[in-house]
Amino acid sequence: MKKRFLAIIPARSGSKGLKNKNILNFCKKPLIYWTIRVAQNCKLLDEVVVSTDSKKIKSIAEKFDAKVPFLRPKRISQDNSPSYSLVKHCIDFFKKKKIYFDFIVLLEPTSPIRKKNDIENSIKKFLVNKLDSLISLGKVFEHPYVIKKISGNKALNFLNTKNKYINRQTLPDLYFPYGVIYISKTDSYLKNKTFYSKKTGYYLLEDYQNLEIDNVYDFYSAEAIFKKLKLDYKL
Repeated sequence: MKKRFLAIIPARSGSKGLKNKNILNFCKKPLIYWTIRVAQNCKLLDEVVVSTDSKKIKSIAEKFDAKVPFLRPKRISQDNSPSYSLVKHCIDFFKKKKIYFDFIVLLEPTSPIRKKNDIENSIKKFLVNKLDSLISLGKVFEHPYVIKKISGNKALNFLNTKNKYINRQTLPDLYFPYGVIYISKTDSYLKNKTFYSKKTGYYLLEDYQNLEIDNVYDFYSAEAIFKKLKLDYKL
């Protein structure tokens, strides 16, 4: 029997860093449109749904033929609500209808810079390597070994490097998980309550994809990259 993939696009209404960011005009479309579109174009996804607490976001998503079969409760749509709560809510919704999925895919609309085949290639890598989960990683250039903290009038090393000179080129490469894609076996996710498990693989992003929209400057930067690379024509 074919294994089934459920893709969830989370888009709550409350955002303090950038108001209504999920539906702001991004390259002439609501921001969420780009994640909906690239997900709809991935043939390996069996179901794509938008999870939102907002009737307005629901209406906008449905204009682009996205499925929004429920409104997420406000109690699990707060700033401090973990992603686990929205994913489990979605899983439980389908479970009540006796619809089951073997794998969960989370696609954050605030990480819109995706290449045409990112989702498909991530899923293939996940399956070929027989992983329990997979996350998208981007290389970190602001290395923690050179990051400073402020204490009074002093700038101090964030890490205890004893003020030794550090050649940035000799530092080990480190990576940050961006919201381009997260994948997990459903049972593993429900057990661990996270996309991180003992067998977590990765999908490496291009440097220009290493961006999450949390404020207006992130928004301008992402839109500029999107336009420059003409990603809207590559989907």
